[in-house]
Amino acid sequence: MTSRLADIRLPGGVMTDDGVRKDVRFEQLTGMVELLAGECRPGGDCPAEAVSLVIDRAVASIGGREATRTMIDDLPVGDRQCIMRQLGIALGFDRLWLTCTCSSCQSGFDIDLRQSDLPTKDAGTGFPSDTATIGGRSRTIRVPTGADQAAISDIAGEEEAIVALLARIVDPATPAEIRSLDTAEITRLERMVERMSPEVSGEIVTACPECRNENRVAVDPDLWVDLIRDSLLAEVHVIASAYHWTEREILDLPITRRRRYLELLDRDRGMRDRLDEVVA
Repeated sequence: MTSRLADIRLPGGVMTDDGVRKDVRFEQLTGMVELLAGECRPGGDCPAEAVSLVIDRAVASIGGREATRTMIDDLPVGDRQCIMRQLGIALGFDRLWLTCTCSSCQSGFDIDLRQSDLPTKDAGTGFPSDTATIGGRSRTIRVPTGADQAAISDIAGEEEAIVALLARIVDPATPAEIRSLDTAEITRLERMVERMSPEVSGEIVTACPECRNENRVAVDPDLWVDLIRDSLLAEVHVIASAYHWTEREILDLPITRRRRYLELLDRDRGMRDRLDEVVA
């Protein structure tokens, strides 16, 4: 396991004076990053605000520049998902197990999944924005970002949320103008956005071991955050019990150092167990 990665490559990237840069570098990762990740979704999907907090704590630079909260909020959604997935891998959560039900025979089965094997789709032609005549006017359409997700997070109803999102990423446009567009123009807008947007794989195809039927299984890019909190608190408990350090002191340790302490405690426990056997 490692507590730091070299540069990772985004499927989209950020615009710089030298063009689109795709490189991201993590900070030295500590338990505070793990804690933020483990608490970022009490139920359902990770809110955009929580994802931004995790990325802000974990990422040192984006496109060769020091990462700022504004840069993180303005990253395309696919790039943010990519960073979260790569962060999970860096924290030791590459291998995951999914439980599925076959769509044909209804048998349950498990999938041994490695996040590092999942593909991404690079941003397409026009990224990060392109122009088109929509509703009789020339407009600029850009890819959705984390800031857009946060802005529409409290809107009730999928249709209203889509209208609000399109009104943000189409310039110029108001919600009323978006509602006035016909189905063909809305479809054209959605296809433009899909073409430009970077993406991480959202599903895998796997065969049922019972009937060999092929199943499409959704893969949550933030699945690993459900696993991290309990394992982290267990590690903190072991170290705190042995050394009487505070939670904050333990969480501030680089992850590799914290895990080295755990290895030493495991070794000492094994030595004590063997000594007890000899004495007995």
